[in-house]
Amino acid sequence: MMISSWVLDARLEDQRFAEAYAAVSPQCRSRLKTAMARQDVLCRAIASRSTQSTSVLQAGFVVSEREHPVSDALVVLDRSTSPAALIAALMPVLNAGIGTVVVAYAVEQTQAIPDGLLTALELMGQELVVELSPDRVLALVQEWERDEHPRLVMALGETGMWGTPGPLSYGGCRFWRAPAEGEIAVYLEGAGSDVDLDMLAFARPYSSFLVAGNCPESLPSGFRRVGNDISDLPTGENIICFAPDCWAEKIFGSYCCVFGPGHEACHVWPDLGAEWFRVRSTAWYSPIVRQTEEL
Repeated sequence: MMISSWVLDARLEDQRFAEAYAAVSPQCRSRLKTAMARQDVLCRAIASRSTQSTSVLQAGFVVSEREHPVSDALVVLDRSTSPAALIAALMPVLNAGIGTVVVAYAVEQTQAIPDGLLTALELMGQELVVELSPDRVLALVQEWERDEHPRLVMALGETGMWGTPGPLSYGGCRFWRAPAEGEIAVYLEGAGSDVDLDMLAFARPYSSFLVAGNCPESLPSGFRRVGNDISDLPTGENIICFAPDCWAEKIFGSYCCVFGPGHEACHVWPDLGAEWFRVRSTAWYSPIVRQTEEL
């Protein structure tokens, strides 16, 4: 795909990534790498970009199937996007065999892209990262709509230019918007078996954390104690819980995701399946009978 010159002009320079990488501690970078490794296992890179198969079924008809990745993907971030949310969305895209992936940071006035996001992008090897105003992001999407090739637009964060969360139709592009990140439950037992609260704050700097159990006297900003027992924490299909490993099997049915220590930067988007990244087509028809000419 040819990228418009006005998009390339907004590309971030390598120095920005280097400065952000140096500003993030090795411990935080390690958690980001763990999240990427987990996602890499869950969404292995496909062996081939395109596949085609034809089967003659006993019922007397032929089924041909073809599958290939969408041609391009645009991943839109804003200042409210967390590193954990970014990794969970971008790693499946990078492993899907998509030709061109553009990450656009929707910048308002003179906002700077947070160091955590830039470091995550650097570690994932994403090279085409641009800063665009919301109006220019929409202009890029509209430009893509006029092309016949299937494209994917993914929106992370709280920018109001898209409308409601969830799968939407945005012109000729596939459009996925991440659900808002809600409150996060944290259970602590002490004795070295707990998640790292500082790492949680780094990986999800805009989340609200509800904490129960053996809490320290001083909690980081954004954390609030709600009780002493794990039953004091809220449950629900939209709530993530961080807890010691020994609790995972006991409670994971009460939450959409449960993560143990070392997984502070991990996240999962349950509705972001492989079907978003692939184009499938099928044909059903009767076998072609070739008649031999009589001489």
